[in-house]
Amino acid sequence: MLRFLRKYSSSTGIKILYGVLAALFVIWGVGAVGGQRVDVVAKVHGEAISRRELDRAAALLQRRYEEALKGQFSPEMARSLDVRGRALDQLIDDALLRHEAERLDMAVGDGEVVDAITSMPELQEDGQFSRQRLEYLLQAERDRGEFEADVRQNILFDRLRNLVVDGTQVSDGEIAERYRLDHDQVDLAFVRIAAPDLAAEIVLTDDDLEHYLADHPAVYRTPAKVRLRYVAYRAADFESQVEVPDGEIAEYYELHKDERFTSPEEVHARHILVQVPDDATDTVKAAARTKAEDLLGKLKGGGDFAALAKQHSDDPGSAAKGGDLGFFPRGRMTPAFEAAAFSLEVKMPVHSSTMSTPSSFQGSLP
Repeated sequence: MLRFLRKYSSSTGIKILYGVLAALFVIWGVGAVGGQRVDVVAKVHGEAISRRELDRAAALLQRRYEEALKGQFSPEMARSLDVRGRALDQLIDDALLRHEAERLDMAVGDGEVVDAITSMPELQEDGQFSRQRLEYLLQAERDRGEFEADVRQNILFDRLRNLVVDGTQVSDGEIAERYRLDHDQVDLAFVRIAAPDLAAEIVLTDDDLEHYLADHPAVYRTPAKVRLRYVAYRAADFESQVEVPDGEIAEYYELHKDERFTSPEEVHARHILVQVPDDATDTVKAAARTKAEDLLGKLKGGGDFAALAKQHSDDPGSAAKGGDLGFFPRGRMTPAFEAAAFSLEVKMPVHSSTMSTPSSFQGSLP
């Protein structure tokens, strides 16, 4: 919707729509926060995005453009790029990511924020973290609270994106196509001629109009219309008058047993993920294997699976739940993990007729 409004922002209809939206914002788009009036430009899952946040995001985005273009950035370019609209899109995307992270119960600790700040390349001097550079950055752009909040949010978003990307596979053909789209260029020259300038020199005769009408009759043909009256019969009005014999019920069940009355095989499993990067060295792989074997030894020795998963699992989506993945059918997990999960022995708990949760131990090792 936002992209549509920006694309046709010069049309009269869109200008009228902008005027109506502006009037609505004046009437009900202003909220009270802390005793002050705050303009609300958008709401995402109940989270309000204020005009102050949009102004700050637009200013930061414009500053990045100015730094990247090195003095060539102009007000006309800012309008063509729609910096403010892009900033609002980013704020909406951020709000959606925060909502999803909260739904997954994902959080970032203070230690992680400190590690991320002290590892920033722009804050390094002679290979070490420089507090002086940090202070200069804070004085030049933002206050400490906003800076730390942004770092915490970036860590959280990266973790959430990785949760999605880790399960995504991209083929060589898709990579090649993306590279072509990003790098193919064309040397183009064109001449722009305004249509009104040409229209003034064109004279249409009656024969021209008749020939065009004969070639395009469908454009000027009025569609056929009918007037209809109908009576609606609702199933609920007749249910009390219908009796279904047991034989018909049995026959319907047999005909639709597979698609409507049969649930696919599922398993309820837990796991502890020890993750190893694809480009890991032999030393890193050996350390990960040692960690996995140590955890396995603790489990075999009677260790608490949930407690160990919360403390050591590299899967942020399930670690907070004690490694619990819930029920899942075949075809949802990676083939190796799925084969291990469905081959586990089903344990029946004492004094219960329900199936207990099989547990698995997963290590991402070669």
